[in-house]
Amino acid sequence: MPTTTELLTRLGPSEERWRPAEPLPVDSTDTSQYFSHPRPEIVQVVPESARNVLELGCAAGAMGSAIKQRQNCNYIGIEMNSDAAAVAARSLDAVLVGDVETGPLPLPDQSVDCIVCADVLEHLADPWRMLRELRRIIQPGGTIVVSVPNIQNVDIVQALVNGRWDYLDAGILDRTHLRFFTRSTIEEALIRADFTIASCGFTMLSQHAPMVDFTNPANKRIKLGRLTFEDLNQAELMGLAAYQWIFSAHPS
Repeated sequence: MPTTTELLTRLGPSEERWRPAEPLPVDSTDTSQYFSHPRPEIVQVVPESARNVLELGCAAGAMGSAIKQRQNCNYIGIEMNSDAAAVAARSLDAVLVGDVETGPLPLPDQSVDCIVCADVLEHLADPWRMLRELRRIIQPGGTIVVSVPNIQNVDIVQALVNGRWDYLDAGILDRTHLRFFTRSTIEEALIRADFTIASCGFTMLSQHAPMVDFTNPANKRIKLGRLTFEDLNQAELMGLAAYQWIFSAHPS
């Protein structure tokens, strides 16, 4: 994978939208808050064999730092928030500051063997184009790890039954989310971008854990106000209980 210096050397005048993040001095601020979310549920899906990793929306580098501590790899992050990027630059090999939706990513074709795209696609106006762009830069046999919130979650369905769709400061209906996915629609997006799905997992809130006890006959029927689901199968229960879907996929 190219270093930041090599990347910037290749960029022409039309690529001035990208700049390297300068590492934040160690004693300049309390950075503990930036490293409080290493996302172990994502880290465990990233192959330990990956040597050239790109993370979109790397924030302050908590997840990348955890991966680099686990394995020997060259880790490049892309982050739009310059303050967070400056913190990330202290622990990652390189961080570029820029908006991924303003044009092609500043990476050559087939230049990385792993891409991490955790809770990013829902913030983009055109996540389908971004998946095609990521397909361009991933190596044959590489792995992309994607996570998205699940709009089919039972809390969202119940709110809709009650006539509500309220944006919040965080969560599935985060007010900065532009696109929404179910398991089926994110699977379709990956397949249409020429990826083959390798694994699918999910996270859920603690109050929804009893829903995925598939041996409990009571779970086959869920009542949400005047709306009742009957004869639910295992996949349908998972679709209602999941808070977030986590996929790994390979270029087809």
